[in-house]
Amino acid sequence: MTVDDDEVEYRLRDLPGVMEVEKLLIAAEASRSGKWSREFEEAQKLADKVSRRHFGIGEKETRYVDDDRLSRIENDWLGGSWDPCFQLYEFENLPAPWAPWSKLGWDVKGSDGRQLRALELFWRQLVAVGYGLAGRYPDEDDGDLTESEKEAIAAKLAADRDRFKPSR
Repeated sequence: MTVDDDEVEYRLRDLPGVMEVEKLLIAAEASRSGKWSREFEEAQKLADKVSRRHFGIGEKETRYVDDDRLSRIENDWLGGSWDPCFQLYEFENLPAPWAPWSKLGWDVKGSDGRQLRALELFWRQLVAVGYGLAGRYPDEDDGDLTESEKEAIAAKLAADRDRFKPSR
């Protein structure tokens, strides 16, 4: 998806549930405990639900998952190179954090023009969706599959993977 810098298709704050996450993060900031507060934990749980509803994935699905066919050293190497790709994307684009998001079609600012605190809990999903790594955009149809249909597809894919797994 190619988007001009000034053109955005989605506003993070307009997705149902995002501003509730934002309010919880503001409350967590105001508490003495910050990221160890009850509000921050609630924000994380709510962000996961909101993310799964809108993107079809949670933050966890943007993390490297060990491949049981590889050695611990190989998994550590691959996992160690996976996360810096996400972090590099974020850090290379500072000091204007919203600029790269507009290239992915997102406005991540609040009504006051400042970056939403909630972006902290959604940015990995935006990167994964924006680069086609995982998930879907909020307005994309997930096929309206039932949970049992989704589980059956996942089981078939796992069986196919096991059937075609190279023997060592």
